[in-house]
Amino acid sequence: MSEKSFTAGNKKIRLKPLDDVVAVKYNKRVDRKKALDIISATAESNLDRSHVKTYPSFNVSLVTRPVGEAGSITQKFSKSLTEEENVQFVSPVYKDKDSGTLIVITDQINVGFKVGVKKQAIDAVLSKYNLSIMEQSKFSPQHYILKLNSAENSDKTIEVSNKLASIKEVEYSDPVTLAEIKKTSLERPTGKYFGEQWHLENMGQAGGTPNEDVKALEAWKLTRGDPQIKVACLDDGLAYSHIDLKQNVWKNPNPREQGDHGYNFYDNVPDPEPIYFRPPYDQMAGNDIHGTPCAGVICGVGKPQGVCGIAPKCKIIGVKIFGGDDLAPPFKVAEAIRYSGHYADILSCSWSSGTPNDTISHAIIEVTKTGRGGKGCAVFVATGNDYASTISFPASMPETIAVGASTNEGRRAAYSNYGPGIDFLAPSSGGTKRIFTTDVPYENRGFNIGKPGQGDPRGLYTNGFGGTSSATPLAAGIGALVLSMKGNLKAKQVRQILRVSCDKIDAANAHYDRKGFCLTHGYGRLNAKRALEEAKRSR
Repeated sequence: MSEKSFTAGNKKIRLKPLDDVVAVKYNKRVDRKKALDIISATAESNLDRSHVKTYPSFNVSLVTRPVGEAGSITQKFSKSLTEEENVQFVSPVYKDKDSGTLIVITDQINVGFKVGVKKQAIDAVLSKYNLSIMEQSKFSPQHYILKLNSAENSDKTIEVSNKLASIKEVEYSDPVTLAEIKKTSLERPTGKYFGEQWHLENMGQAGGTPNEDVKALEAWKLTRGDPQIKVACLDDGLAYSHIDLKQNVWKNPNPREQGDHGYNFYDNVPDPEPIYFRPPYDQMAGNDIHGTPCAGVICGVGKPQGVCGIAPKCKIIGVKIFGGDDLAPPFKVAEAIRYSGHYADILSCSWSSGTPNDTISHAIIEVTKTGRGGKGCAVFVATGNDYASTISFPASMPETIAVGASTNEGRRAAYSNYGPGIDFLAPSSGGTKRIFTTDVPYENRGFNIGKPGQGDPRGLYTNGFGGTSSATPLAAGIGALVLSMKGNLKAKQVRQILRVSCDKIDAANAHYDRKGFCLTHGYGRLNAKRALEEAKRSR
């Protein structure tokens, strides 16, 4: 099998086919049991349930062949599958050669037509390339998902997408992929107990260094947030019934619109609550347990015996883009971004995709320009937890605010990705304590499933959150405080205020230049108090 490529932005995405994984595309919708029955009945199957992973929303199964199997057997298996009545085609699964990200090419294409292109011209493009419209953006009508009416394999999708990208009517075109988008928290170390919110006030707990925090107590003397300022948390769901969140959950003011507290773009339903769980229930893989801790870091209300977010008077909007697993369609992520830009002031994105994507990029560019009545939404994105000297997409976009992580000892966390484009650090795990925050409030679900030392006995809180996943909502919450102090600031001004007010930490390892920037630490660690003072002085 030969390598393939397509272009996202100015970057060529080079795809290497995997020898041991294939994607099966069905003609009709199938559930997981039906898909397993179809695949298991095929000659040369030799598979058990663990080898087949089905995504009913996309009518696709990923089939991993047994370790050590000869390539000829895999080819016979694929050929036999294509003869099944309900199988549209069997195609390779690819890896991005640069990032290692898993890529599944579907029979659909994300296309953005240039502003001003008429319907007649669009219809002509559809006719020429034998395409039909699957979906049009509700928020930006020049963006579409188009379907190939006769796709024999994923090679055809790539071929047509590349042709579309070269014609004058099209702004961008990229294949609809099931792309590996990673939640960026780090797993909890076994047997460790981390109980207090040191990131807000570090008193040297567990051997940490006193005062290595964001100066929350001093910031709250200026503002604890404004209920008119809303933060959209784009993640795997928001448990809006949580005792420490429900008071701050956004209520859609328009009763005629769907989604009282946000929206689920993964399943296309108006409820962002976590719904996907599978054992083991305290692991991120397969479980919607990531977004609720992020929300607590932003705006937990601080009930007695509860936790306090950095912006405890601001509102949170739940925007669900994951369904337990880390495969999400870029068009849906882009729609979620545009939705967030319509309602929110700040976007918090604790996830990354190693492969750049034009569909997501254009949505981010839109909201940073047109959100908040033209002042722009500030989009905070995690740099990633790969111990890498490059930051992940979409944090690598100049329009986003790229957030790395620091520790309770005042150092950059070793796992925190860095490099050109990083803005600053915010406290998280990597030292002697992790982050204490809200957990999904469902019995035996979440980072804390009731084991001693995981948080609280009822499982409402976890002391094991961390990574750039926790640093990002903390930074987003500080951004919300800045807008609470001065709501007429543009998104670019918010970024600049946060940059210039940072503490220059970790002198032994950071090398700040004359402008105060360092490739590993950005402009330093966020200081909420100084940021609010700077906002107050700004015009």
